[in-house]
Amino acid sequence: MAMLTDLSRTDLESLCNTLGVSAHDVAVTALSGGLYERSYRLSSDQGDWVARLPIAVGVPCGLEFSAEQRLLSGLGAAGLTPPIVPSEGILITRYVSQVTNWCAADVREPSNILRVAKRLRDLHQAAHDLPPFRAIRIAEDYRRLAENGRRLTTEQRDWGREMLHLARAYDTESSPATLCHNDLVAANILDDGQLWFIDFEYAVCAEPILDLASLVSMNDFDATQQACLIETYYQSAAPPFSMKKFADVIRLTGLISLFWALAVRCAGRENVLVDRFVEKLAAVLR
Repeated sequence: MAMLTDLSRTDLESLCNTLGVSAHDVAVTALSGGLYERSYRLSSDQGDWVARLPIAVGVPCGLEFSAEQRLLSGLGAAGLTPPIVPSEGILITRYVSQVTNWCAADVREPSNILRVAKRLRDLHQAAHDLPPFRAIRIAEDYRRLAENGRRLTTEQRDWGREMLHLARAYDTESSPATLCHNDLVAANILDDGQLWFIDFEYAVCAEPILDLASLVSMNDFDATQQACLIETYYQSAAPPFSMKKFADVIRLTGLISLFWALAVRCAGRENVLVDRFVEKLAAVLR
């Protein structure tokens, strides 16, 4: 398996063989975005693609490669994510040219909140065969992984207990039925005049509230922006949940993200971006 930040010559030749191009005719550019630089642009006269290397063993992940590839095949056909190229082990999609890579401030722009809400409605209507989201299983797994080889602080242990409490409450009231992206950081939304969702590694069958809460939590929405998102998504109808539940799910998604990052650090994958992500989430949760 390739290192997360290193596209080996063997990987490149394998990718080029899949694409039907010569490795000597391909320009390779590392792409930024996410906590790990593991996506590369492969450019040639015959096409432009993005290859995403797999996550290393020991890092918490979601969908198996075959399941994600199958999901993306359908979503690509529906125009919700860039078209996929069938491959073995390394995800390959078509490169979307002239895109804007969003940051959290872009997601919070009033006009973009409207666009994202509409795009999420489209996503949530897409067909899928994903397993249901079980918050307590994810919470328990991430807390266990975070505790491996690293002593949690008192504050982190308290957050771990809170996460399990909120996860149990979520599962008790949940009726999963909808495809949810479940990792709506700004870097996973591309804009070329149309919005594209990428990186469906953590996609699940859940309720729309999970994606709405993820969007809020990962992009620092204030109360006004949250209200705009909900009103737009539900087209001015009353949402099927209370604001208390929405606040709880926002908190839950933030806690799960924190313990995912702590688990990543315990898997021996520390880097500056992960450390900053942990610090940012901790500041929001306090």
